[in-house]
Amino acid sequence: PDQVGYRQLRRVLQRYRRIEREGGWKPMADGPVLRPGGKDARISRLRSRLVAEGYLDRKHFTGGDRFDPKLKKAVAAFQRQHGLAADGVIGPLTRQALNVPAGVRVRQIELNMERWRWLPRYLGKRYLLVNIADYQMEIVEENRRVMIMRVAVGKDYRRTPVFSAELTKIVLNPHWYGPRTIFTEDLLPAIRANSDYLLERGYKVFSSLGPDAEEVDPDRIDWQAVDPEHFPYILRKDPGPANPMGRVKFLFPNKYDVYLHDSPDRSIFSQSKRTFSSGCIRIEKPLELTEYLLKGSPGWSRKRIDTEVESGRAKLINAFAPLPIYIQYWTVWVDERQNVHFREDIYGRDALLGETLSKGQIF
Repeated sequence: PDQVGYRQLRRVLQRYRRIEREGGWKPMADGPVLRPGGKDARISRLRSRLVAEGYLDRKHFTGGDRFDPKLKKAVAAFQRQHGLAADGVIGPLTRQALNVPAGVRVRQIELNMERWRWLPRYLGKRYLLVNIADYQMEIVEENRRVMIMRVAVGKDYRRTPVFSAELTKIVLNPHWYGPRTIFTEDLLPAIRANSDYLLERGYKVFSSLGPDAEEVDPDRIDWQAVDPEHFPYILRKDPGPANPMGRVKFLFPNKYDVYLHDSPDRSIFSQSKRTFSSGCIRIEKPLELTEYLLKGSPGWSRKRIDTEVESGRAKLINAFAPLPIYIQYWTVWVDERQNVHFREDIYGRDALLGETLSKGQIF
């Protein structure tokens, strides 16, 4: 592939293979949390570890066993590039990341280079990219990021898939229709355990999805006898503060029935690990994305968007221009400042891809 992202990883791979040939780095020993300003016999090992990967200049390999400001700055940089809280403190998570062997990082880079081969050679003049492993979404125009926001992705047992599509429509104040998996695994057991479950949580039951659908009294249904594989009704939540879609959802036709949407629970975006959804992607700034997608559409100012949302009425809108969207799973990449970022393999996909390529692959 001739994409910049692939070429950057190829250069990074050369560097990490060299580090591995030279012996890599020794692991940090267990012990109390290391904090800036403190003293510990492991500080020398920490400096050596950061020098090996380039976070600390070799000329700063002084200072004895004291955790000085230069070392704190290097630790914070390491943490940022590994998706950790950049507090400069060596706690269990940071020590775990520091102790990943150089050879493992080499293989991780190789696997992410392979993922670049699955993408089109040209992603588009502008496009939307979600990196599942980084819990982040960005919009790129002419190779420049113009919007960045945090996202939440699927739980481990309802993983967000990797695919490409085209974002074409926006729904303000969407209804929510219970997918069969959620109905079978979550809702039906809860309804059977509590006859008032639907009423308490604002669910309605309808005869179908169509415009002529009739509302059905849930008390007329024998929920204990319901066959989830042949349930003839539809569960729906109307627009409002309790709607799982939040205020906006974004549609891009795909076989997984996955889409971007708002979330009524804003606290999830302050979490470091954001695997909360049932496969769809919850986004931090839905109104900002709506404004971007309608830029150029006559009459669609931010003020009108806010007014329509406040009305509570469901409204389907065409995006001003279809936007290519790529849902990816990158656990290694290089940013615009040439910094290498590593992320946790949250779904175990690196391990699976490694097994698939285990017979040998030239990178």
